[in-house]
Amino acid sequence: DVKPVKDRELAALQARIAEFNKMLTDDEKLNNGQLAQTFASMSPQNAAQVLLEMFDKDPNKTAAILTAMESGPRSQIISAIADTSSAAAAKLTELIAQ
Repeated sequence: DVKPVKDRELAALQARIAEFNKMLTDDEKLNNGQLAQTFASMSPQNAAQVLLEMFDKDPNKTAAILTAMESGPRSQIISAIADTSSAAAAKLTELIAQ
């Protein structure tokens, strides 16, 4: 679901997620809460990079994942997103607040 990135570590993570998603049926796919837990357990910088890639493709899905997250990890990730793109951080914050 995300476009490839240059960073090898993130590219490896994306490849593993893509393989995992191919194996899942619709009933087995991760829900927003499960995805939120996954991103919350990552470093804020890595989560921010992946979520920014997702944001380009599906802003509402990205916002839904962040909404399902606890406020501590969410604030750290939004802060890391703001370091890269203040416009994306503002748009995500706006979507979350709706």
